[in-house]
Amino acid sequence: EERIGYFSNPAEGIEQNIRDEKWILIDSLKLNDGSVVNLGTDVTKLKQVELELRESEERYRSIFDNAQVGIIRARISDGRPLEANERLAEILGYRDREDAINNHRRDNHWVHQSEREAWISEGMRNGYVRDFDGSLIRQDGSTVHIRSSATFNLEQDYVDVVILDQTEQKLVEQALRESED
Repeated sequence: EERIGYFSNPAEGIEQNIRDEKWILIDSLKLNDGSVVNLGTDVTKLKQVELELRESEERYRSIFDNAQVGIIRARISDGRPLEANERLAEILGYRDREDAINNHRRDNHWVHQSEREAWISEGMRNGYVRDFDGSLIRQDGSTVHIRSSATFNLEQDYVDVVILDQTEQKLVEQALRESED
């Protein structure tokens, strides 16, 4: 018994799943005399690769979305966010990741522009930044102390940044120093 599922894409013909094992791409060509010629191409391996890619994307999307650190990908040329996770939005005081992507600006978060300039300089020189301590301004105006690492992809004009909120740790360290005085 043949079980056939249809997935139509006019630009590429019709894909048929035959017996849950083989995928065939069928293209039909209507001839001048009114007859139709059907051409079939086995696309089983392509479908398997598509499925594996989709599963891989879902796994990494889950890691990205559930990370306990802030993650952002931004264009190097203008600082425009391309992607961000919920934790980044939380650290910087945005409502959610969409708010962070739509409203984050590279120049409006650094407490000290000299830190920003040093961070960028190191990243452009080395292609990466590791364990950079700095202070950022949250949306509500409060300060968040962070440690960040980044990988600069100059050829494709983006930087991937991971941010760890160290505010509580810094406050504890400050309270400890003050109690020792």
